[in-house]
Amino acid sequence: MTGKGDLFFRQGEKEPFTGIAVSGVRGKKTEVEFWQGKMHGSYRSWFENGRMEGEAHYDEGVREGRARLWNEKGQLLKETRFRKGLADGPATEWYPNGNMERRTSWRAGKRQGQVETWFASGKRKGIGTYEQGERNGTFVVWWESGKKRQETNYKMGEPNGWWVEWRENGDESKKAYFRNGRASRGPDSGEP
Repeated sequence: MTGKGDLFFRQGEKEPFTGIAVSGVRGKKTEVEFWQGKMHGSYRSWFENGRMEGEAHYDEGVREGRARLWNEKGQLLKETRFRKGLADGPATEWYPNGNMERRTSWRAGKRQGQVETWFASGKRKGIGTYEQGERNGTFVVWWESGKKRQETNYKMGEPNGWWVEWRENGDESKKAYFRNGRASRGPDSGEP
């Protein structure tokens, strides 16, 4: 298969390819459905051991619906929903041990809503909120011990409010106040 622009052709042919293309590279197998030169239908790949590596669906060359990735042991590592080629909806990632690593949501290719992260041990690592792809509101990160590591505040991607960091023993290590993305002396300083 060769690509010309956004279309795929069988080697030496002038008409865009329609059918199922199967390839094998370094023991891995990939199977992709095409229609009139564009990926259209299932995309699937397998590891050398025969286990599924990834699957997705395309609609006239654009990723659509659920896409998933696994490791060689068959454990699901990532699942994301797509709409018109952009991440749109829930997205989840897992560690190889099966514990959740990250859960977030997307809207039209931008993070939207709450994002949560965990350590491989299963303990909570962080939480925050996105609005139209920008950090917005309070973000909190913890040490694996469960003690707070950092608390930061944003207003549409700009630091805004108190930023505080703590050492693993719980002692405060840094503290700063931001207003509209700039460091300030504090909330009552009268600085712009």
